[in-house]
Amino acid sequence: MVNLREMLDGVVGEGESFMAKCPAHDDRSPSLRVTYREDKILLYCCAGCTAQDVLDSLNLSWSDLFNSQWTAAERQAYAQKQQLRKVDQIEVERNVILIMNKKRENGESISAEDEARDIVARQRYSVYLDGI
Repeated sequence: MVNLREMLDGVVGEGESFMAKCPAHDDRSPSLRVTYREDKILLYCCAGCTAQDVLDSLNLSWSDLFNSQWTAAERQAYAQKQQLRKVDQIEVERNVILIMNKKRENGESISAEDEARDIVARQRYSVYLDGI
């Protein structure tokens, strides 16, 4: 397993769990939670970046997040589960876009917060479409 603490900027906290600036997006304050477990490292970006996004930005692979005692099949199963999560996240973004489009069609008022969320959803969905 790698030592992510040394690879990341803006690290806040000590011990087995800490926050850092996410390298997968332009992060002004720490939004990436890194948690070390006995057999793996968990990554969670509060801004919505996937673990794969974080790994790609650091030039790491899934195997870097796992204790070498895991079998190749265990690592692959975990990576597949993470890929399904990414698809689920894309569906969330697509649904946000659809809801906002429906609100506009119906002439409903849209808050600034909803407008901002719609922009983020469209950006994430666009990145997804560019990658396929």
